[in-house]
Amino acid sequence: MEVYLAASGASAKDERVQTAIILNCAGPQVLEVYDNIAWESDDDKHKPDKVLEALNNYCNPRDNEVLESHRFWNIQYQEPFDKFVTELKTRAASCNVQEKDRMMRDKIVFTVTGKLQELLLRVDGLTLEKAVKVCRAFEQSTKQVKELETTQTPQIHRQK
Repeated sequence: MEVYLAASGASAKDERVQTAIILNCAGPQVLEVYDNIAWESDDDKHKPDKVLEALNNYCNPRDNEVLESHRFWNIQYQEPFDKFVTELKTRAASCNVQEKDRMMRDKIVFTVTGKLQELLLRVDGLTLEKAVKVCRAFEQSTKQVKELETTQTPQIHRQK
């Protein structure tokens, strides 16, 4: 919503106008929620940042670290690899852990299979960055090998 306000030039307008735009874009169900929010002060209901914060709190009432961790560890591998990494980063951000990079690196190694898993286990001092590079290179080279296998190459005949 903030991106829309900025892109449309509405972020330069009066706060009441910005709030009206937010509520209009959100639709009638959100307007009903907005009408039932207990505001700290009457002015807060006309401040876009307060409105967005209140709506966010309504939609996401509390974080459950255990559930977020469960969701992270149950992410299935998906191609392309970058889609998988993006999902990992999104889920890891919800987990309250100190070593997110290590957790994501381990999840990648535990989730991929076959030759790619072997390649990752061979890397000394494997970091998240190295794991991502190896997986991207593996994915790219696998596509290239398939392309080479499907194209016909002319046969070279030796003369005797």
